[in-house]
Amino acid sequence: MLGARLLSASLIVLVSACSGSAEGPSVIGHSSANVELSGADEVFVLATTLSDESGADARSREAASLATGSVLARLTRDGAPLFDPDGRRVGASCGVTFVSPSFAVTSNHCIEDTDPELQVEAYRPTLALNQGFSAGSILSGTFPDYEHALLGPEHGYYTDRFSCHLFAHCGPDAPGPCPQLSPDIALLECDGRPGDRYGFLDVAMLDRLDAEPFMPWKHEVYDLDQSPAPDLFARYSVYPAYPLDYADNYHYLALGLDGRELHQLLPLASTRFAVGVPHQKLALDELDEFVLTDLMGCHGTSGSGALQRSEFGPWQLLGPATFGDIELNLFLCNHQPSLSGGGHGPGNPGISYASLAQTRALLATAADRFREDCSAWPRGETTLLTHLACPRDSLAAEPQNLELARSLVPPREPAPLDVLGRWPIALGAERALSMLGPELEHGQSYRVGLDVTVTQGCAAGACPRVAVFLDEVELATLGDFVRDGQRVALRATVTARATGRAALRFEVHGGSAALDTVSIVPVKHALDFDRAWQRWQAVLLDPREPAAAPAMARFVGDGADGFQVRLLPAERLLLPFLALSLDAGVAGSFSVRGASRLRCGLLDATLAPVLAVDCSGGSLRLPAAAALSGPAAALFVENLGSEEVLIDRLAVASPPGAARTGEAGAEQDAGAPPALDAGDSVSSDAAAREAAPDGAPPPPPPSPRSPDAGTDVRG
Repeated sequence: MLGARLLSASLIVLVSACSGSAEGPSVIGHSSANVELSGADEVFVLATTLSDESGADARSREAASLATGSVLARLTRDGAPLFDPDGRRVGASCGVTFVSPSFAVTSNHCIEDTDPELQVEAYRPTLALNQGFSAGSILSGTFPDYEHALLGPEHGYYTDRFSCHLFAHCGPDAPGPCPQLSPDIALLECDGRPGDRYGFLDVAMLDRLDAEPFMPWKHEVYDLDQSPAPDLFARYSVYPAYPLDYADNYHYLALGLDGRELHQLLPLASTRFAVGVPHQKLALDELDEFVLTDLMGCHGTSGSGALQRSEFGPWQLLGPATFGDIELNLFLCNHQPSLSGGGHGPGNPGISYASLAQTRALLATAADRFREDCSAWPRGETTLLTHLACPRDSLAAEPQNLELARSLVPPREPAPLDVLGRWPIALGAERALSMLGPELEHGQSYRVGLDVTVTQGCAAGACPRVAVFLDEVELATLGDFVRDGQRVALRATVTARATGRAALRFEVHGGSAALDTVSIVPVKHALDFDRAWQRWQAVLLDPREPAAAPAMARFVGDGADGFQVRLLPAERLLLPFLALSLDAGVAGSFSVRGASRLRCGLLDATLAPVLAVDCSGGSLRLPAAAALSGPAAALFVENLGSEEVLIDRLAVASPPGAARTGEAGAEQDAGAPPALDAGDSVSSDAAAREAAPDGAPPPPPPSPRSPDAGTDVRG
């Protein structure tokens, strides 16, 4: 049977339960748990270590971990604040998962008998935390006055806090919208829109019992073996006896007599078993209430999201952790091997999570607020990203965009460089669709980019024509398709004729098409990667991956207000949403930490580098090259050296008034296809050229008109 509910406020490498009898499931809830350092690599890993791993799977886990945090709850009894006998405030912590910019999911038992005002903490550590965390892991003194060094920026430890309140919940005594008998789920609404900075996750449509579960969680980590403090096993590792007296366990002492917080939580993640054996789901109970897994954790793991990877890569939320195994009835954390005599391993019962049915039922109560919260075009952003349901639903809530939202369809297969699973716009035969897009500023110039794929209609030598308009000004008509499935990129430069949201219109004649990668980018544009929307635009090519498959980019804290790209040797960072053209020229700059040779340039429609310059110092200048007309698939930054680098604050201007073709600074990429000749392209800002993977030369696109001025595991 399952152990305790997992409610915990601190974490060591032990994982234990929060409440309940030794025979039954433990609710992972109100508990002060430590994760003993001895459990590293078996029970958990520090989430920052995911950055050292290569591959699309590691990158998607890293991004999912960022979109989580912890809720810091102060416990009450009969409505009054709970203190230990000397006056220390008793508290607990649980995990949360952001599901929109302002909303987060946790377990209901995590917010029972707590102060109504809750704090959610999120984490943006730098790589220094991989070693720096150990500075705060040694406990000295005597209970309850244990002491440890405080982590700070010098250790790579950076956090943000957001004030939150309970929006809706389902519990045994208040089932709310959840049809289950004993639901355990809560929805928090937070000030400050943490999901804008840290990202947020989709909720899965289906819980696939054969899919691997993954769980990011938060806990304090103490090295009990090296700590000189006495009685740590009894006062930290052992879970409080039932009925619970949280003040008996150091994990649950939240504030010292001076008001200082006693624990600092670290971002952790579940780790696979030995030799990479994945975790698994074991059973869905007959009442559709909870799903049992072989994941391990602590009191304090409660509320952390059990995630499942989507078909196209990103992880999605299933439900919050609720129950732990029998070991957590007795101890704060799980151990490997178990201290209760049982075993931990593939197929052995571990943590359970609230069913997807609970999650979806609860979130349905906030559907209107979600649509208000999730703009498809957040202020200042330039790219339509449709891989998440929340922005898609927001589009549907706008009358001007309802028809377009209904035309978004799941992708049959990922588009080139798509690592998110974006939903393209399906444009039927003889149909026009309009969209109210991002805010433009009068007199400001913008680059417009999108990809068009003919889905049906090429027969008897005729193919569809697709026209694109911005504020009733025609940008281009693409009409030289030659086969179904052909993909063409469009680029145009326009000047806004008014301030306000731009109106885009798409028309198709003679067949059907799909539209994707819609971007409207200022001619001078900057990416600081501090918002999730910008990080979603970055793609990583790792030559060690099979077929150099693209992945999400690798991000770490920048030691200031946000995040920066970490680029290892031989890796290539791609930015495909800048709507650049090969013949327009590009000037740019970025901050770079680390000494390595860097090369920057543009990829053509076949994803081959065709222009490149040395940019090791953080400056790039690509002159306009008349012989290389057509759309650029992406701007790239490649690490050619032997040391890793950190990249931030990337600014791009195009056209920049760049030098003419042939001037110093540009080089033809080694191994790239020969430069295009006049028959292969046109030299227009709106030039479109097919990405032809079969090597066949694409037909010349038309020259468009170019507009101008215009147990609970809480703890």
